[in-house]
Amino acid sequence: MIEKESAAVLERIAVTREDVELLAGVEFVGAERWTPCPRASIDSRTIEPGDLFVAINGERFDGADYAKDAIAKGATAIVAERASAGKLSGIDAPVALVEDSTKAYGELANARRKKMKADVFSLTGSVGKTSVKEMTRALLGVRRNVVATAANNNNHIGVPLTVFEADETTEALVLEHGANHFGEIAHTAAVAEPDFALVTNVGPSHLEFFKDERGVLKEKRALLDAAIASGGKTLVNLDDPWLAPLAKERPNATTFGEREDADVRLTLAELTPEGMPRVALEYQGERFETTLPVFGLHNAKNFLAAASFALLAGMSFEDIREGAATLSPTKGRLVVERIGDFAIVDDAYNANPSSMRAAFALVARMEGYRRRIAIVGDMFELGERSEAMHRDLLAPLRDAGFDEALVLGEDMKTLADAANDARVRWAANREEMNDAIDALDLRGAIVLVKGSRGMRMEEFVPALKRRRDALSSL
Repeated sequence: MIEKESAAVLERIAVTREDVELLAGVEFVGAERWTPCPRASIDSRTIEPGDLFVAINGERFDGADYAKDAIAKGATAIVAERASAGKLSGIDAPVALVEDSTKAYGELANARRKKMKADVFSLTGSVGKTSVKEMTRALLGVRRNVVATAANNNNHIGVPLTVFEADETTEALVLEHGANHFGEIAHTAAVAEPDFALVTNVGPSHLEFFKDERGVLKEKRALLDAAIASGGKTLVNLDDPWLAPLAKERPNATTFGEREDADVRLTLAELTPEGMPRVALEYQGERFETTLPVFGLHNAKNFLAAASFALLAGMSFEDIREGAATLSPTKGRLVVERIGDFAIVDDAYNANPSSMRAAFALVARMEGYRRRIAIVGDMFELGERSEAMHRDLLAPLRDAGFDEALVLGEDMKTLADAANDARVRWAANREEMNDAIDALDLRGAIVLVKGSRGMRMEEFVPALKRRRDALSSL
């Protein structure tokens, strides 16, 4: 009986021959030997017995080159591009040839998504989407078995990958959707067919391709459109001027924000002296209040979004309180490390103008330090507005009371030039930045480290610790 039940479960969520037959223009070799595959993997190193290997043809590699390795590890079938068929000779397993294996991977992930019982929670936004994703994972995890996007697997490859990481025990699938070109959200949203969807906010991110916030909105709202098309529920952020008008277009949407007319309302958001947000939410006549074990006032907004997901999914404020207690900062995103009278605020994972200002404001509010120092790098993909947006950071930097700033990158040079002040110093390269760090007086200081991913600003954190150790030994 148990074996029959297991076989039924496998058949329900596995990649079947029928799923593959639906791929556009597919050509089978050995179709009669196809057996249901519990997973589809694009990495031959992670293949488990019975898996389907999808040979993605990327810019720097062709997965078909690893098809034989995948078979050796236990893969029972291959999906590859027709142009790579010559590399599959000698493989004794069913093969499905398609024009575009990346597209096929997404279509197979969608077929699996349709078979799963899990609710799908999809989110995107210019700022905060990873934090909201992690908070949503924690809150839903109080009552459900959750699978969520890992690392930055939020693109046309990462979203299908996450879908295939879910199995028959998964009760909630939390998907982060990212984009830096038009059409990417629509593609991954079609894979996900969300039951619940939200956009955290719209801001000046990836402007090299989206040009302005109108372009960002056009791309991000595709997630909400996909949820509606698949019969899902949408949540609209009333505090965002770009998103708020969507509530009128979607009368059945659940709204969240600080506005009095928000369905889920943030009625309190203030920082403790340590920099942690104390929040209060109201929903359907009930009120909830807690202090979050993360840093920054902007995380009150992130928590509001995640809690709105959870409430719409039927969770109680008591469930949310339990989940909130388990929150912790994500690596590289406002991780505060205190060493005696010295502290590092590591927010080096990424940066755009909005998140840079939020980080400045957080450090300004954190008490108990004599000096505030910023070590910041360029913000990428801001297009023709990049220099102006870097220069415009000068006012919030000064308003936050930073005593000193070390800046790195060609665009950050415009900030240093605008300051025309010895307190804002530009490092021409990484060696100069390390030399400048070695000269800092870090006693009683709190230091913010932040920049776009490609600037690798986290590499300066060890240098700061060494400098602090050296000063402590004097």
